[in-house]
Amino acid sequence: MNRKTALQADAEITLMGLLTTALREEAGFSEQDACRLAQNVLMRASEQRGGTYLYIGAVAPAREQIRNRVRSEFTGHNHNELAARYGLHRTTVYRYLK
Repeated sequence: MNRKTALQADAEITLMGLLTTALREEAGFSEQDACRLAQNVLMRASEQRGGTYLYIGAVAPAREQIRNRVRSEFTGHNHNELAARYGLHRTTVYRYLK
């Protein structure tokens, strides 16, 4: 029996939301069509890669955008807040500020 952990369920919901939003905003799909297509994509990914670890790294433009946001939002005392907001380790925030 395949049981999902709470973390796995959260990741699936997050990915479903990201896909749905991208399909609506970038491709102009309706909410219903975007949701249906996102479910199909997740189902195929599950069929092909289910049970394996899949790492999705940040692409360079996204990483640069986050680095710029961290730099612009830094107040001098909010390292931990920025790390939490952008899903970074605190040492990564320090590195971005150098």
